[in-house]
Amino acid sequence: MPARNCFLRNVTFVFINIKNYLMSTFELQNILIRRILSIDKLETLEMIDTMIHSLKPEGIDHLSDLEESLINKSLVQIGEGNYLSNAEVFEKTKKWLGE
Repeated sequence: MPARNCFLRNVTFVFINIKNYLMSTFELQNILIRRILSIDKLETLEMIDTMIHSLKPEGIDHLSDLEESLINKSLVQIGEGNYLSNAEVFEKTKKWLGE
């Protein structure tokens, strides 16, 4: 009998996944909108806003000329050995904070 229950759970699980997979983008957008409208906590809404804002269309982030320049400068500094390890940064920070 326990094997039968496991089998039925697996079938239900697969069915739920198929249902979710077949959901259209429009349906999912409407569900998300309804859920967001039901949230009253400002902190939660700010977190959702930050998460959505961080999504990049097509997964590509375009850098400004200034950003590219700073990255290239940093790469040169690293190539010259002009950098600190995380441990060194933490140690300097502890000293600066007097810990």
